[in-house]
Amino acid sequence: MSGGATDPARADAIARVETVLTRNLPGHAIGPIDHLKTGDGSTVCFAEIDKTPVVVKSFTGIGAAQTVQDLRAELDLLVPTMSDGPYQVNRVVHAFPSDGVVVLTRAPGAPLNEVLRNADAAQRAGLLEMAGRWLARYQSTRRKPGVFGPGFWLERAKNLDAGALTPEDRVRRRALLARLREYVVDSRGHPITRAATHGDFVSMNLSYDGAVLCGVDIQGTCWQAAAKDVARFLVWEAVRATPRSRPRRFGIDRADLDAVLASGVLDPASARTVLPVFIGAELLDRFIDVYGHPRLRDASRLAIDSYAADL
Repeated sequence: MSGGATDPARADAIARVETVLTRNLPGHAIGPIDHLKTGDGSTVCFAEIDKTPVVVKSFTGIGAAQTVQDLRAELDLLVPTMSDGPYQVNRVVHAFPSDGVVVLTRAPGAPLNEVLRNADAAQRAGLLEMAGRWLARYQSTRRKPGVFGPGFWLERAKNLDAGALTPEDRVRRRALLARLREYVVDSRGHPITRAATHGDFVSMNLSYDGAVLCGVDIQGTCWQAAAKDVARFLVWEAVRATPRSRPRRFGIDRADLDAVLASGVLDPASARTVLPVFIGAELLDRFIDVYGHPRLRDASRLAIDSYAADL
């Protein structure tokens, strides 16, 4: 797998992981190590320890040790509520902060985005509701009331670098921002729930084996409005998976929106007022991020047009 790294970089990453595991786990059998992906300052590998499949995350840079400590603290905190049953997270097997390496249990099943790709409408709705329930469980022990100040999100959306957009897409951006301003007015001062959130809650960061939904790529607590994670999840699906012909609301596939909200992850008032603000901000962010990919760019255009038209 390329995973964003060249062959020499992959070989170096595998060698580093093997060195750290061998040095810190004497007497244990270290099985084949397979490079999965490399990102900014981190590498993920599959491996085996004493014939048990594991995931090894290796971090580099000044903050590597702290990242490992934060990851371990977050996952250990979730053990009482998410170590069994249908909603789980992977668990820490070993942590070596000084090496910037953590070893995790391997999530069962396949990435949820792949499962959703082959699901019929009823199966998809059930899986998306389950994803909402996973997030609700994740947030359940760390929630507190707040008051929504949407101005930050509007300003952030306005200040995103739109230099690569065509003239037509600049018009599209202005239409989205105009609609977003309306939602900002409607939502300002609304009571919200702030929660410890995943930060990158999308279907590729969940794994499903037919019974258990397991969250992965969790690295520490991020406190923000509970609706932010919901918006990120829905926009990711709108850009990557929504058929063109299906009805929409806030630019999102209406069936997907209804299925996630059926989980109870958001109260109805926040779903009407706060969620559209985060969806608009997330749509523009995602549009700019995927602009170099024609299929995703076209899907983003469709979602933005629907959002701007209040459909």
